[in-house]
Amino acid sequence: MKKFAVCVFVFALARVAGAEPKDSGYSASGYAQFGVGGCLIGVGHWIRVGCGAVLNVAGGGEGFVYRGLAIGAEGGYGWISGSFEDGAGMFSVNPAYHFKGQGRSRGLVPFVAAGYSMLFRDFHIDGFNVGGGATAWPSAHVGLRFEGRVHHFGVGPLGANVYVFRIGPSFR
Repeated sequence: MKKFAVCVFVFALARVAGAEPKDSGYSASGYAQFGVGGCLIGVGHWIRVGCGAVLNVAGGGEGFVYRGLAIGAEGGYGWISGSFEDGAGMFSVNPAYHFKGQGRSRGLVPFVAAGYSMLFRDFHIDGFNVGGGATAWPSAHVGLRFEGRVHHFGVGPLGANVYVFRIGPSFR
């Protein structure tokens, strides 16, 4: 029920907020990010164990399809602090909504995103993600993207939540 309520809130907010105009001259953007976070691994609702600090590098892009609505994809690699070689790859595909910024091509542009996630190494696990953040555009072509995201993966009664805060340059 909580997930449903969050989705309803996000879509209601998107309807009343202004959209980033498509006439800004840009129909796509790309980004590279570095992030830190953590994870919780559990069995059902009974046992939850933290796994330590998680580090992450990722890159991706988004294409605008209508006003502030964009479709994006990203790939990355995450590892628990101190064990880079034991990390795993992550891939996600997300629709996102970018709210109206200050001015046509500059300012702070907040966004929300949610979609499909896949964790892989010599295995793969399907999941989903939700997140949001903002991109500061001090110039017309280069910005700084801040983002928080939670990925949830589950196999039977086992589940893992990976949460990360990321920052990095964005280009359009």
